[in-house]
Amino acid sequence: MLIGHERQIAYLERVRKNGKLAHAYLFHGPEHIGKHKVALALAQAFYCEHGDKILSVCHLGGLEKAKKLCPDCSRIARSVHPNVIVLGSDQSQASKKSVPDKSFAISIDDVRNIRKQLTIMAAAGRWRVFIFDGAERLTREAANALLKTLEEPHPGTLFLLTTSQPDAIPPTIASRSATLNFHLVPDAILASSAKQYASDPELIQEAVRHATGRPGRLISFLTDPKERQRVAQRAKQISLLLSGDTLDALAISAAVWQDPAETRRLTEDVILSLRARLLQYFSSYGKIISITDSLKRIESVRHMMDRTAINRRLAMEVLLTEAQKTNESQNLSRYSHTWNHTSFRHSDGAWHRRLWE
Repeated sequence: MLIGHERQIAYLERVRKNGKLAHAYLFHGPEHIGKHKVALALAQAFYCEHGDKILSVCHLGGLEKAKKLCPDCSRIARSVHPNVIVLGSDQSQASKKSVPDKSFAISIDDVRNIRKQLTIMAAAGRWRVFIFDGAERLTREAANALLKTLEEPHPGTLFLLTTSQPDAIPPTIASRSATLNFHLVPDAILASSAKQYASDPELIQEAVRHATGRPGRLISFLTDPKERQRVAQRAKQISLLLSGDTLDALAISAAVWQDPAETRRLTEDVILSLRARLLQYFSSYGKIISITDSLKRIESVRHMMDRTAINRRLAMEVLLTEAQKTNESQNLSRYSHTWNHTSFRHSDGAWHRRLWE
């Protein structure tokens, strides 16, 4: 099911109808917002037997209602269609090994595999679509190989790159792709869409609050009881983190740092909690600057954990202790000066080297 992003979908429909599709698009926006689903729906539009519009009934079924999809749409939704190749979502095309989270890289072997497939002609009038879900995970070698392909586009071939970290995309790749920005979805749209998954008004309200504008979080919360349990557990951890001392932060870090998926979810919720607290301090310029600077540093550490072979335990300890200090709202303004001179700065060489030990 596609939730929100009407303007982006209308634009893609228009350029496709007019025969003005670019050979490559870069979809960027926050995680869990629906970029990957829009990319899949666009690919399905080339093959759907019920129509050729992104918002056709068949596409609206989505993977969660795969039994109602036509054969081609079903294959695309399950990433097994021969002419629609998905990289980065749940497996590497080169290795064919299942991957439990998004911490792995898209390798040069994956791109080489795509280049080989480009030498095989698709059926007459049929498009080939290559989706890179989480394109920021392209290795340097893979990005260079992909660049060569983008510089010499093949007719009837479309590349769709999605990312929540546009700054991590090599400029050479970004400059050869048309960019499309995806924004947070309004709560009213989320609440309306949530009624297709649940009827309890309190559950829907809680799901919308948890989603913070991200349809993926909304659907996960409403359809997966285990996710609701994990959310409750993370809420307790965050409450303890923001009200406890450094030892509490270190204990939480020790409990989660070895699980990349849980680490990502916890750090994301920490960031959202701090952003919510930011709204309470519009009367104090110093406090706003302090929290904003800390959020930037926390995001930087989180991105490093996603993309590099960083010392994950130390990185989590730094991230959580900074979040804890940021929450000390009684004296937040003093950190705006302190953090500019401490070893926690990302630009500080000693701290940076420690993360890689």
